[in-house]
Amino acid sequence: MTSDLRKADITTVTRVLEDPNSLLVQAFNSEPWPAKDVFEQKLKILDRPLLFQVCMIDNVSRSKLTQVDELQVMIDPRRQKVDRLSTSRDRQELISEVNIDEDDDNNGVTSSNANNNQTTSAAKETGNLNQHVYKLTLQDKNGNLFYAINLESIPGLKTCFFGSKLILLPGAVFNRGMFTFTNSTVKLMYGLIQQWNEGKLQKVSDYLQNELNAQNPTLNANGKRTA
Repeated sequence: MTSDLRKADITTVTRVLEDPNSLLVQAFNSEPWPAKDVFEQKLKILDRPLLFQVCMIDNVSRSKLTQVDELQVMIDPRRQKVDRLSTSRDRQELISEVNIDEDDDNNGVTSSNANNNQTTSAAKETGNLNQHVYKLTLQDKNGNLFYAINLESIPGLKTCFFGSKLILLPGAVFNRGMFTFTNSTVKLMYGLIQQWNEGKLQKVSDYLQNELNAQNPTLNANGKRTA
């Protein structure tokens, strides 16, 4: 029982004490999307609003390794890397220390140059937020998990917490295990599940690292080959 679906785990809700005519409640009461043989369902168009809660957000338009680096710095600032310098077409060297006492134009790296390089690298890596694509792991009220991806700019996805509520609207598409949506076929209701967000940064970092390991099991947490 709950009076605020935005803060509830919808898999535990048995009674809703909100306006039955609201889009949120209508989406909650809709028949869930069939979870059987999802990879055999081709280009199915939603004909009803569906309520989900966000379990994970993956910015697939950015390097996972870079995101892990950034998250680890946020978790522990002592891991700060000053710059990522390209030493060849296929290899990058992480610079962890800069001697700001030396003013050596040939061999030293000044703090000014390091900061400029870092800013340029970050800007290139981050890119335009309007171009970011997110893969969401969504959960319905029956506990079934689905993937979803945005087809156009939806900046609000970046600020979603775990447990945020999202409504896929009629017109969204389901194809071989993946929902795809645009601004006109999604409604962000936000909210969160407090417990899910405890240690969120580490959870996201672990998720991305597991994805990296699955893509290339010979890389360790620092992006270096182990074999």
